[in-house]
Amino acid sequence: MRTTTFIKATNITLACIVIALALSCQRRSKKDEILFNEAEGLLEQYPDSTLTLLRTITDPLVLAPEQFNRYRLLEIQAKDKSYRDIAADTLIFDVKKYYSERKQFAPAATAAFYSGRVLYEQGNVEGATLAYLEAEQLAANTTAVNLKGLIQDNLCALYMEQGLYDKAIKRGKYAVALFNTSENHKNEITAMLKVGNCFMYDEQTDSAFHYYRQGMYLADLHKIKEQQVATRQNIAVALLQVNDYIRAKSAIGEALTLSPGNDTDNAWLFLKLGDIYRMEHRNDSAMFYIEHSRISAADNPYLLLSSWELQAQIEEEVGQYAKALSSYRKYVECVFKTFDDDKSEMLLDIQNKYDYERIKSEAGRRVIRTQNIAIVLLCLFLAALIVACCLFRKAARGHRQALEAEDRVKSLMLIMRSDNEEKNQVLHDRIEYQFAIMKQTLLFEVSLNQEERKKGEKLIQKFYKIVFGEELSGKEKLFRTLDELQDGLYNRLNKQYPDLKEDELRLCCLSYEDLMDMDIAVILDTSVHMVQKRRSAIRKKTGIPPRGNFRDFFCDQFSETLRSKAKKS
Repeated sequence: MRTTTFIKATNITLACIVIALALSCQRRSKKDEILFNEAEGLLEQYPDSTLTLLRTITDPLVLAPEQFNRYRLLEIQAKDKSYRDIAADTLIFDVKKYYSERKQFAPAATAAFYSGRVLYEQGNVEGATLAYLEAEQLAANTTAVNLKGLIQDNLCALYMEQGLYDKAIKRGKYAVALFNTSENHKNEITAMLKVGNCFMYDEQTDSAFHYYRQGMYLADLHKIKEQQVATRQNIAVALLQVNDYIRAKSAIGEALTLSPGNDTDNAWLFLKLGDIYRMEHRNDSAMFYIEHSRISAADNPYLLLSSWELQAQIEEEVGQYAKALSSYRKYVECVFKTFDDDKSEMLLDIQNKYDYERIKSEAGRRVIRTQNIAIVLLCLFLAALIVACCLFRKAARGHRQALEAEDRVKSLMLIMRSDNEEKNQVLHDRIEYQFAIMKQTLLFEVSLNQEERKKGEKLIQKFYKIVFGEELSGKEKLFRTLDELQDGLYNRLNKQYPDLKEDELRLCCLSYEDLMDMDIAVILDTSVHMVQKRRSAIRKKTGIPPRGNFRDFFCDQFSETLRSKAKKS
C-alpha cells in the first residue's frame, strides 16, 4: 500500500513538473510569436520600429531554432531597409541553410537574397550574383512575386555595374513586370529607372528617356513623392549627357517643387543646380545655389564635402586661386570629418558587435548552465523513474505471489473440503448402515420369546462382540450408534430441554429419524399407544406444533451445522 502511494505521488510530482515546464515554454513561445508578427507588419513602412521591437529580445540564443532563424531574417531585412551596414551579418548564410534543408522555400529564398546583399556589401560581386541566382531558383517554388522582382532588380544592378547591359536590361524588364503584377509601384518605378540607366550607359538615349518618362508618369499617377523627385533627377542627368542644360534645370526645378521638404534631399537638388550653372559658366548663379545647398543641410558632412569641392573647382576655373585654396582646405576638413564620422560609426559597429558577442557568450554560458540543470533534473527523473519501476515491480511481484498463494490455499481447501465431505459422507453412510443393522438386530431380538431368548442369549452376545467388538446390550449399542449418527442430538436436547426424561429424549431421537411408531415401540419396549402419549407430552414441553415434524423443528432450533447434516441425511 505504501509502495503504491509513493509511486502515485512520484508520478504526480513528475507530471506537474513536466506540465509546468511545457506551459512556461508555451507562454514564452506565444509571446515571441506575437512580437515577430508585429515586427513583420512594421517591416515595409517602419523598418526602424521593427529593429526596436527585435531589440527587446535581449537573448536571442535562448529562442527555439525556428524562432531564432526568423529573428535573424527579420533583423537583416530591417537593417537593410533602414540603410544600415549589413556587411558583417554573415549569420544569414546559416539561416539560408536552415530553411533550405527544411524545404521552406519562401524564407529560404528571402535568406538567399539577403545573403547576396551581404556579399555585395562586402565587395564580392561574383558571390552576390551566385546568391541571387540561388534565391531565384528557391523563389520559383513560391508565390512571392515581390521577392522575385527584388531578385531580378538586384541582378540588373549587378550586371549594370559589370557593363553587361544586355543582361541587365533583360533582368530589369523582368523586374518591372513582376512589380507591376504585385502592384508594388514604388519598386516598379525604381526598376524602370535602372533599365533607363542601362540604356543610357549603352548610349541608347531614346530608350533611356522612354523608361524615364514612363517611370515619371507612374510616379505622378500614383503620387509617390519620392519617386516623382527621383525620376526627374534621372531625367536631368540624362539631359546633361546630351548637353540640354535648360531642360535639365527645368527637371531639377520640378523636382524641388515636388520634394516632400526634406532638407537633405533639397540640398542635393540645389547642389545639382549649382553644378548645371557651372557647366553653363554662370558662376554667380552656381555660387548662389551652392551656398543655398550648404544652408539647407549644414550638418551633412558628405554634402558639405561635395559643395566645397564644387566651389573650389569654380574658383580655380576663374583664376581665384587663393579662394580656391581656402575652399580646398575646407574640403579637406570635411574629408577628415567624414573620415572621423566613418571611423566613429565603425567603432560603434565594433562596439555593438563586441557587445553582441559578449551577450552571446553570456547567453552561451546561461544555456550551458540551463542544459546542466536540465541534465541533472533528467538524471533525477530517470533515477526516480527507475526506483519507482523497481518498487512497482517488487510490489507487483509480491501481489502476484500473494494471489498465487491464495489460489493454492483455496485449491487445498477445496480439495480438503471435498475429501472431508467424502469422508463424512462415507462415515455417515457407515453409521447409518450400522444403525440399520442394530435396529433390525434389536427387532429380531425382541421378536424372540423368552425361552428362545434365553437359549440364544450367549449366541446374541457373541454376535454383538463379533459384529461390534463390544459386549453391549442391543439397546445401548443402538442408542450409541444413533447418537453418533445425529451428531450428539441427545446431549443437545438434554441441555436445551432439561425437563425431558430419558425415555422422552430417546423418543425424540428415534422420532428425529422418522421411524414408524411400531418400530419405536419395539425398541423402547412399550406400546404404540404409549409412544403417541409420550410424544404429545414432548410436544407440550418443547413447543412442537401438534402436527409438526420433530426433525424439522429440531433442525430449526439447533445450529447451521446440524441443519446441513440433517438435510444431507
